[in-house]
Amino acid sequence: MVKYLFLIGRPGSGKTTFIQILTDILKKQSKDFEIHNDWSILYGYAQNKKHTGLIELSENGFKVLNEKLYTTALEELISKILINDKKSEFQIIEFSRRNYYECFVLIEQMIKMEIFYIVYIDSDYNNCLSRNIKRESHQVPLDIMELHFKFDDKNELIIHHLPVVEISNKSDIRCLKNEAMFFFKHYCS
Repeated sequence: MVKYLFLIGRPGSGKTTFIQILTDILKKQSKDFEIHNDWSILYGYAQNKKHTGLIELSENGFKVLNEKLYTTALEELISKILINDKKSEFQIIEFSRRNYYECFVLIEQMIKMEIFYIVYIDSDYNNCLSRNIKRESHQVPLDIMELHFKFDDKNELIIHHLPVVEISNKSDIRCLKNEAMFFFKHYCS
């Protein structure tokens, strides 16, 4: 049975780091997994100018000019997962938004999931800004961070009883490793 793990949180919150830690654990347990994100889809849009006026290349990535493009990329990402006939035991999907509830309404319409978890990596906005600035790749422009990622609707997921596991990332990699091990033990075994 396929288990869907959605890693969400602001850019710079530690989603990718958490995935690296979690996949190391999954490898040690001989678990089969695939990792998906919409960054490469959005970057592709910017590179090939498929959505001119909605997205443009920036110094270390891209700048989304129309928030609707995030939905287009998410739909494409989910469609690619559905087309894949391999279907590893764990499908790990990473993305950032400010309208998570709306995203999960869309996802639930597209995928019939028996088992899924939403892992929200919670990190202070200023920590995320600082980490984002230090990135060598996939840096989110500061005006886009402010406009699209300063606030989100994570609490809407909880209000609507979606399976959210909240993990706090206060910049200590050891704590994030412990959280990943706890998550695996309680949700992935």
